[in-house]
Amino acid sequence: MIPDVHRDAVTNALHAAFGVAAPDAIRPLTEGMSSSLVYRLEIASRAYALRIHLRDYGARPTQHFTYMQQAAEAGIAPRVHYANEADKIVITDFITRAPLPADMVAVLAPVLRTLHELPPFHASVDQFEVIDRFVAQFDAFPVGDLFERYAEVAAVFPRTSDRVSAHHDLKPENLAFDGERLFLLDWEAAFLDDRNFDLVIPANFFVRGDAEVERYLALYYGAPATPGQRARFELIRITEHVFYAVFLASLVKRAGLTCDSTPAEDFVAFHDELLADLIVREPADQLRYAKVHAAEGLRRVHSPRFREWLVRARD
Repeated sequence: MIPDVHRDAVTNALHAAFGVAAPDAIRPLTEGMSSSLVYRLEIASRAYALRIHLRDYGARPTQHFTYMQQAAEAGIAPRVHYANEADKIVITDFITRAPLPADMVAVLAPVLRTLHELPPFHASVDQFEVIDRFVAQFDAFPVGDLFERYAEVAAVFPRTSDRVSAHHDLKPENLAFDGERLFLLDWEAAFLDDRNFDLVIPANFFVRGDAEVERYLALYYGAPATPGQRARFELIRITEHVFYAVFLASLVKRAGLTCDSTPAEDFVAFHDELLADLIVREPADQLRYAKVHAAEGLRRVHSPRFREWLVRARD
């Protein structure tokens, strides 16, 4: 089951962590879209997660092992039993998932606050520059004046004044609730960035309506959000809608799928479908999701408060 090229490294890991040559049981985990090889191990009646990282993230492709360890010590990631940067292998506790709590806002906000108080991660790409490159190549379905309004956001947003240690991939499959605590999984995309990128991604799934946004941010900040904090949250919401629209559309184009003229589905309903059982892996679903984000981005840039957010974000 373990590819031959990794077998000796995994055997060494098991010896070092548990004093065994092989697990009592092993099965692959295939949820989500991670490029890593992930397995559930059973050793002495306990479950563990083995992850073999395949992607190269530059000079230190496994620097996120350090971040994962820091997060585990802070109680927001599974305990790390073994990590080897040379072999790109990490073994952690396996979190048996319970249903997510009905009030995810109350559970999520303090975990994100703890995450953002971790020692500074490494600096990486400017998210706006990445999005700009995708926008420049975009030639899919009509998006109205979304890109023009996004350019206004990119021009005024303070990119370096509020950078924290960020996870960057807080979609539901990377949130594991064991019935008591919420754990963050899959730290491969972690780096230093504006806190709102982490706040916005899970908000797409769990924060509905203005009143919930206010409660979410108040729980996160420990006090009601200032107008500037709320404005920056809303502008990054728009930024992420643009990113997902252009990124997913690029995947669709690469797959050779032709864009159709069907209208976008409802944003909340689509995310409820994602929470239930949909993984956006097939080009047809990626196209649906790209349209959902583009339509929601358009709705937000035409909010009566858009101009106010642009001004407040600079305050």
